Amino acid sequence: MEEIQPISADLLRGGVNNVGDVTGWSAFMSGLGVTCIIVYVVRAWLLSRIFKKAKVSRWKAWVPIVNEWNYLKIGGRSGGNVFFGIGGSLLLSIGMVSQGYFSIDKTLVMAPVLCIITLVLAITCLVIYAYKIIASTWNIQKKLGKSGWFIILFFINLIAPLWLWILALDGSKWNDKKGIPSIK
Repeated sequence: MEEIQPISADLLRGGVNNVGDVTGWSAFMSGLGVTCIIVYVVRAWLLSRIFKKAKVSRWKAWVPIVNEWNYLKIGGRSGGNVFFGIGGSLLLSIGMVSQGYFSIDKTLVMAPVLCIITLVLAITCLVIYAYKIIASTWNIQKKLGKSGWFIILFFINLIAPLWLWILALDGSKWNDKKGIPSIK
């Protein structure tokens, strides 16, 4: 089995002989950055529409972390659960960097046992966070009068924005008595 190689130090230092590789990579990363910004703006706008129905200030949909915090709250979960997602992501990043996957000289190599512990903690945090998001999603759609099968749209990765579009733009009214009550 072939060992995963870190990013080449030559590439990071700009010592690549093939200019096409660097310009292609730059174009790809620029396109990815623009795409991420567009997705964020559309998602924030749709969340602001859902927040309006739930009588939550619309500006909260535009602020990173605050939007997830309030999404969890209107879904009947504690906003503090957002830290499971942040913690899991940070642990995963620390584990990858410490193993040298993104290191130039591979001096930051963590002991295998610590790497396994970091990975297990990261996955545990991310699974807990995913559960909280799914539970909140279930309650939000119930509060907007949608049936249980509607969550299937949320689970299909490419159609998840469709779930948001429908809930944000249809004429449904917020009913906090359905599902777990929102946390104020």
